[in-house]
Amino acid sequence: MRERLLIAVGLLVVSGVVAWVVAWAQRRRATVAAAQDGPWSVGAAVASEGGEGEGVRVLYFRSDQCVSCATQSRLWEQLDETTRQRIETVDVDAEPERAAAYGVLTLPTSLIIDGMGDVVRINYGVVPPRKLTRQLEEAG
Repeated sequence: MRERLLIAVGLLVVSGVVAWVVAWAQRRRATVAAAQDGPWSVGAAVASEGGEGEGVRVLYFRSDQCVSCATQSRLWEQLDETTRQRIETVDVDAEPERAAAYGVLTLPTSLIIDGMGDVVRINYGVVPPRKLTRQLEEAG
């Protein structure tokens, strides 16, 4: 019985480490892609405002065929105008190479990018407005 418990705990630890490494690798790949992507219209608009959270932005990958993307867009309409200006929407049907560069495999996917250009969060699926606002505050 004790051996089974140790094996189970060991598997959980290994699974956790593997999940952490995969998430780190995805953030790293997305950060490299963001650096190569060049300046965004969103980034320029946010940076010109100055103040707290300068340069923090969201890269939001979506598609017209994605049902969850429509839900995400409706939810994000609840955000204030300043926060909405930080979001750059990428249509993966129109820009598949950009989605591939960021390693986007599911939709919707949103990346929180800090003022230094580092991807600090990746959200797979629908993100409530409150969570997005909190993530932007933490990144800035």
